[in-house]
Amino acid sequence: MGPSFSEVASFSGRSENALLKCVCTRATLLQFMPDPNQKRTNSALWLGLLTTVLGPLSNFLYYSKIPAAVLPWLNLAIPAIGLLLVLIGVLRALRQPQLYRGKILGSIFTVLAALLFAGSVWLFIHVRDVPRSAGAPQVGQRVPDFTLPDTTNQPVSLAQLFSAAPGTAQPKALLLVFYRGYW
Repeated sequence: MGPSFSEVASFSGRSENALLKCVCTRATLLQFMPDPNQKRTNSALWLGLLTTVLGPLSNFLYYSKIPAAVLPWLNLAIPAIGLLLVLIGVLRALRQPQLYRGKILGSIFTVLAALLFAGSVWLFIHVRDVPRSAGAPQVGQRVPDFTLPDTTNQPVSLAQLFSAAPGTAQPKALLLVFYRGYW
């Protein structure tokens, strides 16, 4: 049995600090230790599955202000990290089954994570396989004359834009901007 309160108080010299320096017995230590028969939740499995699912959802980042050059690599890296976390969770469950849960669920999560990662890799490789439009003008090719309304709904032709205003030099080039959507 541990020392009594008076022994600890006389040892420390102060009764206020006696409670802080109380020596815990083995019984009180065992109250705070986890039960060895109780299995722990394998958090790596759940975190890995969540990260893997966030991979395809990261495609919505194209509508944000993040630079577009980084996004394909981010869309590939997120499912890869998720698959790695799921594999860590499965290895935990298989190597220490008495401590961690998730052998069956972890195997299912691994298959799902591998499929999502394989889909991300396939999209990463094949997203640029879009064929060129046969009717699109090539760089340097002369554009046929056309007439479109301007911002005030007045018709403006390409020939009008290339003609010089009185007293000015004729323009050498013209920049056309096509908006995808509404003004």
